[in-house]
Amino acid sequence: MTSPTDPAPKPRPAALLDGAPAPALLRQALPLALILSLNGLLGLADAVLLGRFVGAEAMAAVSLAFPVLMLINALAMIVGGGMAGRLSRHLGAGERARGAALLAGGHGLALALAVFAIAVFALAGWRLALPGPGVPGAVARESWLYLAILVGATPVQFLLAVQADAFRAEGRAGIVALLSVVVTGANIALDTLFVLGAGLAVAGTAIGTVLAQVAGLALLAGLRARTPDALRPHWRALLSRDDWSAMLREGAPLGLGLAGIATVATAVLAALNGFGGPQALDEIAAYGLATRLFGFAFLPFLALALATQTLAGAAVGARDGARARKVLVTALAGAAVFGLAVQVAFVMGAGGMSAAFLPDPGPVAVATRILPVMAALYVTSGPLLVAAFYLQGSGRPGRAAVLTLTKPFLMLPALVALLALLAGRTAIWYAFPLADAAMAALAVGLACVLWRTSGREMPAGEEMASRTAGTAAGNAEGAA
Repeated sequence: MTSPTDPAPKPRPAALLDGAPAPALLRQALPLALILSLNGLLGLADAVLLGRFVGAEAMAAVSLAFPVLMLINALAMIVGGGMAGRLSRHLGAGERARGAALLAGGHGLALALAVFAIAVFALAGWRLALPGPGVPGAVARESWLYLAILVGATPVQFLLAVQADAFRAEGRAGIVALLSVVVTGANIALDTLFVLGAGLAVAGTAIGTVLAQVAGLALLAGLRARTPDALRPHWRALLSRDDWSAMLREGAPLGLGLAGIATVATAVLAALNGFGGPQALDEIAAYGLATRLFGFAFLPFLALALATQTLAGAAVGARDGARARKVLVTALAGAAVFGLAVQVAFVMGAGGMSAAFLPDPGPVAVATRILPVMAALYVTSGPLLVAAFYLQGSGRPGRAAVLTLTKPFLMLPALVALLALLAGRTAIWYAFPLADAAMAALAVGLACVLWRTSGREMPAGEEMASRTAGTAAGNAEGAA
């Protein structure tokens, strides 16, 4: 709100700051859920193509590539998520010129990270796909080719993430959702053409994905150029590194959460490879299906968390702490209800899900056994993610990191290794509910600490205002 002495009112993003929190969350989350679910549907379609028409070895090849693929997605989320959190606060404060420079810097950071990813893969790519005791060399070669195509296209993927997250921060997720429908449909069609028509197997799905990403980036760039009030990047700031460290710092808890998933996958695959035996390939294929199914179920949570980040960031930028808290409470309730529904579906329907994607009885039996165990406490996952994105969006990446990094980097790898050592290969799946229980306890403890200290710390909106004025700022804090 402006005072009578203000020279001119600053523009407010009404879609983010006005109205009740629940409808505002739905307006932001539903288009994002559509976008993300379409991407997840693409992953499931690829699973059907590879599992039913190519074979279990193709699914195993994709499973071996999964950790590296998650690292790539983590880098994309670091730059896109880190930029979006800051951009939503600048727009909430009416600082469009600052936001335009930030958007250009996000493009520069995306290209720099893409070059880094390509260089690392060029040096170590084959080592990332070396076969284990239970994995044939042909499967490892397919995995390497799949990764080589996707890593080579990281500039497109990272720029696409920047453009999409910028539209989200501006409150235009609905437009991006409509474009995503077209792009995902084309991606599925291309994957089918390359896998079944051209017989390219695993590589065919990678080629189809890259072509779809190119089309998506062109559509988003064209949309930004043709939308009159869309934010225009200040391209003079493309190579400026002024905001890179801030974007990396704020995006790290989000992107490293995905990198942690890669760490968990590496630990599981290492345990399965270490046991070896004829069933290793079945277990790897089943775990590959589990990662796709859980990844698909995770996407609505991510949409709600991203919407929470956008709305909370705008409220903090506008110095409206009460609205930010209402957004958080509403999002936590929605995540808990949906999480319970997903948990029941995985526990009750594991057999049907497994048989729908894997024709071979060996992987189906393994997947039917492990899915209910892995999902036993899945109800906690969504609220934890929402809380982490709220903290990040309101300018507290350090505390967000506690919720996003502890489980994948510390708890799950340690539990997988410990259970494999003490109880054998069938016990490693119990690491997932045990880690969920530990994270729930940690989150309750963190909430208690934040509640006790909230009165002694500066709210995030006041911290941003102090920085804008050039004064010293205390730690950002609000209600958790």
